[in-house]
Amino acid sequence: MKNEEKILTILEQVQANVSDLQANVSDLQANVSDLKADVSDLKADVSDLKADVSDLKADVSDLKIRMTKVEESNQAIRNSQLRFENEELPRIAAALEGVTGSNEKIREQNKRVAILENKTEKHDIRISALEYRRNA
Repeated sequence: MKNEEKILTILEQVQANVSDLQANVSDLQANVSDLKADVSDLKADVSDLKADVSDLKADVSDLKIRMTKVEESNQAIRNSQLRFENEELPRIAAALEGVTGSNEKIREQNKRVAILENKTEKHDIRISALEYRRNA
């Protein structure tokens, strides 16, 4: 019976090992199931990311078009500014110089008029005095 006992012991160990293996297989199946769910979630996330990247690409493309238009507009403004500076500023400077010169002449004329008014007033007083003497 010794052999039978050994065989029974070995069978018990095999059964214990099989039970452990079955428990391990169940754990592995549960882990695989969790991993499948995680992979499915990752696939959904990757799909969302692809959609977001596609939207970003469209937005960047739109921004590039807008930036090109803004740059063109800025260049047009710069060109207008340069044209104004080249064509109009000399005219404005000449007109300002003319106005400044005219103001200077007007001041000089006003001084002359004031001097003449003083002289006229003095002459008027003399004439009045002479007429007064002649009539007296």
